[in-house]
Amino acid sequence: MERHYYDPNQPQGTMSLMNLRSALRALFQGDLMPLRPRASLILDDMEYSSDANAQAEWSGTGVTVTKSTTKQEGNYAIQCVIDATDDRAVHKDVVLDLSAFKTVKLWEQVNVASSAIQFYVSDGVNESYWNITTNGTPSTWQEDTLDLTTPDDDNGTPADLSAITSYGFRLLDASKTYIFDAIKVICGANVAVESAIVGGFYQQVYLGLNRITFAGGSSPEVTPPSVNPRIDLLALNQDNELEWTAGEENSTPVEPTFPTDKIPICLIYCKTTMAKIVDYEDRAANPDEAYIYKDVRPLISISQITVS
Repeated sequence: MERHYYDPNQPQGTMSLMNLRSALRALFQGDLMPLRPRASLILDDMEYSSDANAQAEWSGTGVTVTKSTTKQEGNYAIQCVIDATDDRAVHKDVVLDLSAFKTVKLWEQVNVASSAIQFYVSDGVNESYWNITTNGTPSTWQEDTLDLTTPDDDNGTPADLSAITSYGFRLLDASKTYIFDAIKVICGANVAVESAIVGGFYQQVYLGLNRITFAGGSSPEVTPPSVNPRIDLLALNQDNELEWTAGEENSTPVEPTFPTDKIPICLIYCKTTMAKIVDYEDRAANPDEAYIYKDVRPLISISQITVS
């Protein structure tokens, strides 16, 4: 069976039969298991099929939020109509750890040329801001890539990326209509690994007899191979730390030996030309980059049986 993907953003009101089948197959394949590895994360694909669904997630004083069929991808985007007051903001409340991600990509357009706005994230107290100037042609889509590690400004202290409570757009111009589409965060030469605890009730990851309480985070960065490709293994040790086991460089590389005292998470196919690691499904579009080669999290593992 081909790989399928579980999208935590769905459903957002309605869901096609194709998306439902894909989600169920992804769950069957274990795509939502603990310690899920990823090189990117869609924060919001803006696929809200009704105004009510969009307004349940996005809001702002003086901002009228609706769905929009003027979209850059998918079926929908969100439209934000600003009242007669300048510098309005629209936001979405979340609980997110973005500390493993290096960049954010997003799409926007507005019915005026070159509007100076900001994307922002907040940890509930501190805020970080990134400057965006929209397209020089009104009502024209533009994709922006922002460096999450270096905001352009803040409200006195940068937001703690490991504890984000909301994100959105600010400094929106009066009496203008903005449309926003997919927002995606992307790793660098590292991999983001989700928590070992999917929910308070489900705490099912053990290493030997020890329950694992890894809260999620970033792997160390990978050093590119020097001459030939290499396959590296990412694993979690007993101290809740992520570690790489490097394979041997070879024109046809093989997997390294799996350690017996760690939880394997994923294999990475590393290239001499790599600057970052991408998800498996993005490998063809990024032929020079490393990619997540295999997900090797154990579904069931019995490390020791004692017979008396």
